Amino acid sequence: MSAPPPGRATFGDCLLAAAFAVAAAAPAVAAGAPDKPPPTPGGLLAGAAASGIFALVLLARRAQRAGVRLDEAAGYPAARRAAGRDIARGALCGAMAAFALAPPMMWFVAFLARLGFETPAQDAAEAVLLAGTPGGLAACAAAIVLLAPLGEEMLYRAVILRGLRARLPAAAALPLASALFAALHLSPAHAPGLFLVGLLFSVLYDRGSLALSFGAHAAFNATNLAMLLCA
Repeated sequence: MSAPPPGRATFGDCLLAAAFAVAAAAPAVAAGAPDKPPPTPGGLLAGAAASGIFALVLLARRAQRAGVRLDEAAGYPAARRAAGRDIARGALCGAMAAFALAPPMMWFVAFLARLGFETPAQDAAEAVLLAGTPGGLAACAAAIVLLAPLGEEMLYRAVILRGLRARLPAAAALPLASALFAALHLSPAHAPGLFLVGLLFSVLYDRGSLALSFGAHAAFNATNLAMLLCA
């Protein structure tokens, strides 16, 4: 595998990405509000789709400026066979990461609870637990396993990480992008695990392709969803 050629995001791209991330995180900021409506499968789908559409707009601007195809601007392999292989390899990495991180993260959340810190579930987990119909559960699964990983990989890896890599060495850009990925989920109890898995996705993207990091992200979310439903 060879690293995708770094794109060059403008300051405006980075500012727009940061503004969108803050806006997308705004509902989670109000998680403690007594009148906050419970998450719904439809809301989960809409939020996941919005991040993907926004990232596509930024990537289309980059492709137009550079005079390249959209898949090249995003770091997605042009060959269909290579993309399928990368998704499969990434999925194996993501599933292994989910199983490896589950025990220490469960311990960390329990430790925080014993210290008296509140550890609310993320909106995605709440939506799954509240989904009362097979259709609602299918909508949650589509958002968590497909739309959210695709949108977040395009936004955090193809836009933000690739822009950072045009200016910084990998040793600085990868941890920085991973810290941003963890912080903007606004879940302190899960931040250590999100940082580590974000670092995995960043390494897979930087040394491989968007298909590789998407496969890992999708499998990581799917494995966690399966564990949540089986608990």
